Amino acid sequence: MTEIEKGYLAGIIDGEGTITLTKDKEFRYPSVSVSSTTFNIVDYLHKTFGGVVTQKKEQNRNPNWKQAYVWKVERRVAISLLEEIVPYLLEPRKKARAELILANYIRLTPRNGRYNEITRRAKHEFEDKFFEL
Repeated sequence: MTEIEKGYLAGIIDGEGTITLTKDKEFRYPSVSVSSTTFNIVDYLHKTFGGVVTQKKEQNRNPNWKQAYVWKVERRVAISLLEEIVPYLLEPRKKARAELILANYIRLTPRNGRYNEITRRAKHEFEDKFFEL
């Protein structure tokens, strides 16, 4: 990823993106997404950085609204992406969320998926702290 691509992606995420933890059974995993009514933007993100592109559902949609699209990366791909762009993020809440994921998620997630009471509590505390941001 070039420095220009990193800066561009960080700018898009600062303005139109989301850095979050998505629920999966008991715990959550990192997810980075961008919503846009401009398909070319999400298509560029998909072709350049991977992930998937989906269309937003149209139920209860105002007929004057444009079709919206979502580009998303998850789990380790999201972590790798955040490692590359965190220096370029300017929006304070999104930067703080990215830094919290990078500092804690892998450390608090056992590879075998087995948690004891201490690790389970630590993971939930991390998630709580994340959503306080």
